[in-house]
Amino acid sequence: MAFGAWARLPMMGAGLALRASAQAVHGAGCVVGRAVDVVGEVTTVGIGLVGSAAGVSTKAAGSAAGVLRRAVAVGGQHWQAGHRVHVPLRARTSWGTAAQQAIKKVVAGVMEHPDVLVAYWDGGLQRVVMQLAENAVSDRVVDAVSVLAAQHGLVCSAAQAQDSAHPGDVTELRTAAIALALDTAALAGALTAAMVRLRRPPQAVSAVSTLVREDPRVRAMLVSEFGTPTAELVLAAVGAAVSGIGQSPIELVLDAVLRAGQLAEAMARAAAFDATEDQLCVPERISVAPTAPMRRPVPVDPLADYAVKATTASLIGAAATLLWKRNLAAASAAVLAGSPKPARYGWAGYQAGVGCALAA
Repeated sequence: MAFGAWARLPMMGAGLALRASAQAVHGAGCVVGRAVDVVGEVTTVGIGLVGSAAGVSTKAAGSAAGVLRRAVAVGGQHWQAGHRVHVPLRARTSWGTAAQQAIKKVVAGVMEHPDVLVAYWDGGLQRVVMQLAENAVSDRVVDAVSVLAAQHGLVCSAAQAQDSAHPGDVTELRTAAIALALDTAALAGALTAAMVRLRRPPQAVSAVSTLVREDPRVRAMLVSEFGTPTAELVLAAVGAAVSGIGQSPIELVLDAVLRAGQLAEAMARAAAFDATEDQLCVPERISVAPTAPMRRPVPVDPLADYAVKATTASLIGAAATLLWKRNLAAASAAVLAGSPKPARYGWAGYQAGVGCALAA
């Protein structure tokens, strides 16, 4: 019996080996099958993510193209993307019950237009939002809205307040682009003047230009007289011209970098609104109150306060230098030494960076 048991041991070992092999093959098959399933799931998710990213990229590219078209187009104050149109309305005097009733009548009249599918008043934007038909001519519809607004004592234009600006407005984009073009032209002129060795103007010219451009009081006066876009272009033109004539390429390069950042921020902000306008502007959206809420006084801007103090101190120092030394060049150097330009550049660059990050 012992010999028979010993004889059956090879047979039992072979059976165990066969069963272990079968289980290993089965386990390997399960692992391979699960791996195939995982690969399939990952592939499906990857294809979905690629498709979503492609859709987002396509929508973003379309929004950017729409912003560029509005920036180069010459038209009215209304915003348009595809068949969506925003027309600004404001009261001739002040908002009140009569103005609200007039707006309701205008919206009701707009809804009767054959080319308008949907129309409603967005109090946050202070604009009539319209969805036009496929083959509608937007200019004709806007003209009809203007006629209706005039009949009910309203004005078809945006308010002048900064807080009522449309988020898709391209005015800042145009301003930054023109300022960048001015810096580029001035840089080319400065390099050309340096190569032919033209004589530089007196340093007093740069000092006066610095005071005009960096003093917030001068900027505020220009803004109140001509508006923010025109004032910015006047200051940009003065700075670019003086830096170009004075053969200061470094200043022009720094200003051009700042303008490029502001241009990118304005472009990103307008494109972000275009991409999400159909989700943000809906008839059921909660609007603002018809009367402005009570607000505490706006705190003093620390950058403007520093700029005022710096320019005032530089003027006092320049006057003292001129009286003591009788030297205009030394007085001009005192003005340039007290310029708050670095603080303005740093804050403007920070604003442009944060704006691009939030719009992404």
